[in-house]
Amino acid sequence: MNTSIKNHSVNLQNIADFLGVDTNLDLEVKGIASDSRALRAGDLFVALPGAKVHGASFIDSAVGAKASAVLTDKAGVRLVDGKLPTLEIVNPRQILGELASWFANSPSSTFDLYGVTGTNGKTTVCTLLNQFWKADNRITGLIGTLGIEIAGAKSKTAFTTPEADQLQKIFQEAREADVKSVAMEVSSIAIEMGRVKGSKFKLVAFTNLTQDHLDFHGDLASY
Repeated sequence: MNTSIKNHSVNLQNIADFLGVDTNLDLEVKGIASDSRALRAGDLFVALPGAKVHGASFIDSAVGAKASAVLTDKAGVRLVDGKLPTLEIVNPRQILGELASWFANSPSSTFDLYGVTGTNGKTTVCTLLNQFWKADNRITGLIGTLGIEIAGAKSKTAFTTPEADQLQKIFQEAREADVKSVAMEVSSIAIEMGRVKGSKFKLVAFTNLTQDHLDFHGDLASY
């Protein structure tokens, strides 16, 4: 699956205005991607800080892919080192979902999106919803641990809930396939990392809470 948000060209100045930052750069952005391997010519590379490696460490790959510009944080700006035009914000991860949704004209607002979170049961609930809808002859979507299914077309995913820009790309595909209902597993990690920001939910459900994932959240109160 192509994970670069690709819809139309937007001037970098318009993106800067959306982000609330100043720039005098006048160039066109054709897509958005946070994975350097998914970049296409003209894309905005959103270089995110990682647990071990900063995304901006892959700036040479972005240059090789002919990315138009980079959006990153202060640490990322140092790594980019002027190799591409750069916009700096404090926390690019927390704005990525809103930016990607805005760039793609809010694709999740064109169908009914149902999000299911909780420690256990997300896969079961989403699978059952998808089966009920199919029995009603709806064009459906399913996103979760077992992969992605959009209008019957299946693909794999590295995360239960895809990264924010990848998620908006999936929503674009759902819109183009005239999908009516999408069931999505929303992990607690995805919520914490802002992956579902910019997504327009019709309904959300919570299954349960047990003492899993404390390695990420630290303690049960935070979880």
